[in-house]
Amino acid sequence: MIDSIGLTGASGILGRHLLHLFSKKKIKVFATSRKKPLFSNKFIKWNKMDLEKKHTMKSLDKIFGGTKVLIHAGAHVPLNSSIEDTQKITKINIKATYALYKWAKKNKVHFIFLSGAIVYKYKHNCNENSEYINKNDSIFYGYAKKLCDAFLKKKLLKNDSITIFRPTSIYGWGLKKNKIISRILIEAKKKKLNFINHLLKQILFMQMMLQMQFTNV
Repeated sequence: MIDSIGLTGASGILGRHLLHLFSKKKIKVFATSRKKPLFSNKFIKWNKMDLEKKHTMKSLDKIFGGTKVLIHAGAHVPLNSSIEDTQKITKINIKATYALYKWAKKNKVHFIFLSGAIVYKYKHNCNENSEYINKNDSIFYGYAKKLCDAFLKKKLLKNDSITIFRPTSIYGWGLKKNKIISRILIEAKKKKLNFINHLLKQILFMQMMLQMQFTNV
């Protein structure tokens, strides 16, 4: 029985949903993010953590020590794909992932990585054996995800305790207002289309889970 879980990216869309889910199940969450999540209760122990900074095994012990599972959902997502800070993405999305994996392996903690369908060259009808993107096939954010995905997949094939999730899209509470789903909800509310508003809210998180493609141990 899992009684405690580590979580990066706790203030993000997926992180917020996971905090709510684990709290309902009365599982203690060692949550981290740069900004404190709005959702809080006795099951959540939050620590401020900037993934751009270098973290040692000792500092990670202080944050996640005692956890059975570490979910790495934190990442830097560029607001504009044409203006990417490659150094920031390298530090946060690549180097931090490697450091967290190494800590998890050392402490025999199951490591769960949030990758994405963006790592595949052909994103429709793909599976865990589909062809990866090349550096020139994607923005650097996608290529960084691919590097981590490929690295962890090799470790998984060597029987390391790893799960890789590759969602095509993530929807839910906390989605930015300029996203298509948010815009539909706003318009539905304006026109008082309550049944649409209610229906979309119910299916958002379900759709995210159904679309997930993953490799498990």
